[in-house]
Amino acid sequence: MSYKAVVFDLDYTLWPCWCDTHISTPLKLHKSKKNTVVDKYGYEVTLYEDVVPIFEYLRSKNIKIFTASRTASPPTAKKLIKLFNLEKYIDDSEWGWGSKKNHISKLAGRNDIDPSEMCLFDDEYRNKDVEEIGVKFCYLPNEKLTWSEFNKHINPSHEH
Repeated sequence: MSYKAVVFDLDYTLWPCWCDTHISTPLKLHKSKKNTVVDKYGYEVTLYEDVVPIFEYLRSKNIKIFTASRTASPPTAKKLIKLFNLEKYIDDSEWGWGSKKNHISKLAGRNDIDPSEMCLFDDEYRNKDVEEIGVKFCYLPNEKLTWSEFNKHINPSHEH
């Protein structure tokens, strides 16, 4: 793999909802379901099962892990990341309104990585515009990060 960093969208990439509209704080871990968070009204959000193994794989290859999101509720996103215990994997994040090109440019600058050495996994096709700054766009048409999608974009010859 030739990337120095892999950037992940959050909503419908790492988990199956928009954290700024589908869930209400406070959030807490489910008492018995692994990788599941429960919101104020009992709505359950589960981390997609391949996220942690993919993050561990990237970490083992010394590839940086970034997140970029248009979320209108960064505190909720941050709480989900904390509850899902993803903080230990994520090297940097850029969230808020605006283009993912801007998010990734900021991440690249802060981390001294050329955008051409990065790729973005995202469920929204409109974010393909990151290719204008040299980032490889990895579209997730099924709104879910899986090993199959990851390998298709990153490591076509790698079977997992």
